[in-house]
Amino acid sequence: MLPKLIHHSVILALLMGAGCKTDASSAAPIDQPEDPESPPKAIPMGEHFVQAEQIRDAIIAGRMQEARAPANWLLENVTAEDMPVRWRDHVPKVRRNAKKVAEAEELVDAAVAAGKLANACGDCHADIGVAIKAPERPVPLKDQTKFAQMDRHAYAAERMWDGLVGPIDDAWIEGATLMRDAPLHGDAAPDLVKSLAAETHALATSSVELAAKDRAETYSRIIITCAACHSIVDGP
Repeated sequence: MLPKLIHHSVILALLMGAGCKTDASSAAPIDQPEDPESPPKAIPMGEHFVQAEQIRDAIIAGRMQEARAPANWLLENVTAEDMPVRWRDHVPKVRRNAKKVAEAEELVDAAVAAGKLANACGDCHADIGVAIKAPERPVPLKDQTKFAQMDRHAYAAERMWDGLVGPIDDAWIEGATLMRDAPLHGDAAPDLVKSLAAETHALATSSVELAAKDRAETYSRIIITCAACHSIVDGP
């Protein structure tokens, strides 16, 4: 069970909006060779990653409703019969967590499922011995404006996600370290925002040396805390 967050009942009351970014995938399908281990069907794995990232971004923004469309896309398009034989054991876990996101009534439940979804992708990649290269992320801004601070925070969340999906230890550690060090509020921020920032920094600090098996749960806690803060700063 996901541990309680700071002011949990207040947070959940604020986190029932809808929204996520709608990036289109430009990734080419992966052509599978015609052999018994791999069906001769193009599998748009790049699009799978895009849809999963849209789930993540919707949850971080506190807009659960818009996490449902990409979750349903995964349910409709990630099927065992379309996958190489060695991949198929991992499909149920991906589908189960996509279904939980699509059906979640509270954002905290969607966040837990999103963390497990990313971890399921990473488990599959590790099991089949596929080395996943993390996408190129724009270098975060380095000045001390609020926008730049949030840019570093967003970059950190993306790198930790890359670490789960890869799985890529260096990406996870880079993201957790930056999340730990990036300022998240000014002196004039409301007390609840300061509390949520402290929670985020504490989670990120513990994440730097966290065992791989514990990363998905901690990432879920981080993104729900991000969402709670956004709901206060930006409105539900």
